[in-house]
Order: sequence, then C-alpha cells, then structure tokens
Amino acid sequence: MAVIGASDRNNVGGRVVKGALDLGYQGRLYPVNPRYETAQGLKCYPSLAALPEVPDCVVMSVPASAAMPILPEVEASGIPAMVFLSEGFTDAGTAEGLERNDILLAMAARSGMTISGPNSAGMVGLKGGYNAAFVNFPRDLKAGPISIVSQSGGLNNAVLELGRNRGFGFNYILSAGNEIIVNSADYIDWLADDPDTGVIINILEGVKDGPAYRAALERAARIKPVVVLKLGRSEAGQRATLAHTGSLAGEDRVFRAICHQSGAIVVDSLDQALETANVLLRAPLPTGERVLVFSTSGGASVLSGDLGSAAGIAFPLIGEATNAGLQEILEVGGRSPIRWTSPAVHASARATT
Repeated sequence: MAVIGASDRNNVGGRVVKGALDLGYQGRLYPVNPRYETAQGLKCYPSLAALPEVPDCVVMSVPASAAMPILPEVEASGIPAMVFLSEGFTDAGTAEGLERNDILLAMAARSGMTISGPNSAGMVGLKGGYNAAFVNFPRDLKAGPISIVSQSGGLNNAVLELGRNRGFGFNYILSAGNEIIVNSADYIDWLADDPDTGVIINILEGVKDGPAYRAALERAARIKPVVVLKLGRSEAGQRATLAHTGSLAGEDRVFRAICHQSGAIVVDSLDQALETANVLLRAPLPTGERVLVFSTSGGASVLSGDLGSAAGIAFPLIGEATNAGLQEILEVGGRSPIRWTSPAVHASARATT
C-alpha cells in the first residue's frame, strides 16, 4: 500500500501510516511525499514512479487541490485500486467540485481503477491489521464479528466508541464517502461472503443505485443479519444529506418498505444499530411465528404483547401441557396460575415465590 501525503505529523497522511503500523499491518507500506525522507519511521519516496514495485492500493490523503495534479501519475502507475480521502467533489456542491468528479470518473473509466470515496474516512480491517483510514481508534478496541459500511466517516468513529464501551468487537469499518465507483451495495455484497463478519451494519445517507442496493440487501440478508440505519429521514436531514455526500436521501417510507421486503432490519439510532447487531449475533434468526413472552410481571407481558403486535409479531397460544409444566416449575399451581390476558396476542405468566 502506498500513502500519498504521508508525514511524521498528525495530519491525514501521517495518521494513515501510523494507524497501519499500530494495527500491525503485515503488507509492504510505502509513504509517498517529496518533502520528507522518512515518515513514521519508514523510508519516504518522492513519487509513485520511485517505488520499488506497483502497490495493490494507493491512499490519496492530500487535499483535492493537491490531489488533482497527481492523478495522471496515479493513472500511469498501473495501481489497480485507490482509497480517495479528499473532499471537495460532488459533496462541495460547486462547479469546481463537479468538474473534479468528472475528471476522476474519466480516469477510472480509462484505467479500470477501483476507487473508494472520495470524501471518505477510509477503510479498516481490524482482524487483518489493515488500515487505509485516518480514524482515531478508541483505546482497547477489539476485533470481532461486526462489520460497518457507512457513508459517514464521523459516525464510524461514534459507532466504534459506543461499541468499545459495550465490549463489542469489530471486523471491517468501511467509509464509503461519495461512492464515485464502489458503493454501499458493493461493500454489503462482499461482506455477505466474508466468514469473519457475523452481522453487517449499514449507515446510509442516500442510495446511488437502487436496484443494486436492493439486490445486495436481499442476498446478504439470506446469509447473515443486515442492520440499516437510514439518515436523512426528515426534510432537514435530506437537505443535509445532499450537502454532505451529494446524494438524494429519498422517501423514508419507501426505503423502509424495501428494507423490510429484502430482509434487512431498519433502526433509528446508533445505539439501536449496535444493540440489534449484538442480539442477532447471539441468537439465531427466527424461522417462524413461534414467539412466547414470558415474564414474572403481567403488566410487562401485556406491554410486550402490545409492542410486539404493533411490530408485526404473532404470539400463538402455548399448549396445555406446556402451560401445566410452567406452573409446576414456578410452583404457582393452585395459588397464582398462569393467565392468558389476551390469548390471540400474548401470554402473561404471574408467579408468586
């Protein structure tokens, strides 16, 4: 991996190289910056042409104004993939930003280069020690089965902090940014086949290719749980989405219906996303409507029945033998029997011990 803009400072390029070293990156790492002889303790090269080999990936970690003049060199290098961290493209909402976007698209079309970003926080693989991002990792962050695909790099940081506080472990943390070439659907489709990913969290502002996104959700959800947090649900949020990534947020009710039909689970907050992902990691997905509410509080089971019914969950009546067995275990027979407060919807188990 080559990092354009690498340095010893705590700027974007410096953090990319330091993050890779801190994670124990096992590949060959080439800092590129004509202003330095070394960066983060590694030899620094003046250009891509000066590298001893063609890297698998180059990380563009300089501002857009400096990145654009380097693109011909990047194209000529034959590097197959680029993580583009710079902002100032469709996200800028200016004529200059749109022109930059067109230039980058044309270069990708000519060269066949795969591009992640721009306007991206980068990509991280904790288990494999891969870092092409400028994320400041929370201390004691653990590797684990949760992978994140997010168009917002800042929210990735928040998810990692909240997850670390809960003791959750993460695998891939992927910031999609403006999705000029590779989009959320591509990441979800790829993670569906990743054996080290147990659940996918997708934080989404807008969809670039609706049919592809739906197809990716449907395929992934048949293999493992997919939890989706859709941003831009309000009018104000949709305006912010357009300003942030240049994406149209779309109608929330339609999006939720598509996710429901595709088998993905929609949540409304970062906390819900993490807790839902954790539950789905620990419990298998239900295969039918065999759900029983069991509680020592009649009121709690009534409330669970109400909330569950509103969410489309059916609570079938349990059999007499099971009912009698529960009474015997709880030692409530003859004193406080299990009562069915609304048999078609929920069961209430009262126990006096």
